[in-house]
Amino acid sequence: MNSLNPESKLKTKLAQLLSSSKDIISVDTAISAWRVSREKARMTLYSFCKQGWLSRIKRGYYIPVDLSSRLESPPLEHPWAIASKLWKPCYIAGWTACEYWDFTEQIFNTVQVFTSKQRNQQEYELNGTKYILHTVQKFMIFGTKTIWQGQSKVQISDPSKTIIDMFYKPSYFGGIKQVTEFYKNYLNSKHKNIDLLIDYALRFNKGVVFKRLGFITERISPQEKAIIEVAYKNLSAGYSKLDIDLPKDHLVSKWRLWVSRGWVKDMNL
Repeated sequence: MNSLNPESKLKTKLAQLLSSSKDIISVDTAISAWRVSREKARMTLYSFCKQGWLSRIKRGYYIPVDLSSRLESPPLEHPWAIASKLWKPCYIAGWTACEYWDFTEQIFNTVQVFTSKQRNQQEYELNGTKYILHTVQKFMIFGTKTIWQGQSKVQISDPSKTIIDMFYKPSYFGGIKQVTEFYKNYLNSKHKNIDLLIDYALRFNKGVVFKRLGFITERISPQEKAIIEVAYKNLSAGYSKLDIDLPKDHLVSKWRLWVSRGWVKDMNL
């Protein structure tokens, strides 16, 4: 009676594993595919790494290796799919979303992720792919669009939600100067949806968002009266900074915002 040699048995197990997930493999994936104990799954995955069939990207998580590759740590083929599984609940956001929706021609080498999962570490590098994680409250996770990377569904902030996020946390997008350029491009794009933008702003319900959104809209696109009116009606009490990293040397009392005179001058606003 013919029996498989040890390497053939391992390859059969690998095939079973890859039929379950080809993007990212966890210990739980292995337990489910092989119906074995956690310790047995860990040992077999370790063996696969020694064979060069898998690459460990994080404790308990692995990616398949192209056997024609000679790289010890191959680059991630689907970095957004990896993020969606490692840090769920989460969505792709920040300048990564801006690049995806063509709000900028810049190419960003770091993937930004908004997650409601508490993290002690904000920056990660997995097989050459850099990630920046921002912890957000659960109420912020809405207004996303589902896209596919490999075999995985990935959530990314839709165009209008990306705008709301940037007015809430300009620093996550490179500062208010960069935010203003992204917003201009949104208003001039096929993605512009004023009704949805207003709906998201009301659902988000943060006074500082209305202040920044109203002020910037009035300066760069005064014809968008619906946004300006809604923003003005929903101002919160007290004064906020347009950008926490810029000097606050001029108060715009209408919008209850401290702004930088130098920034206004530089932006021709």
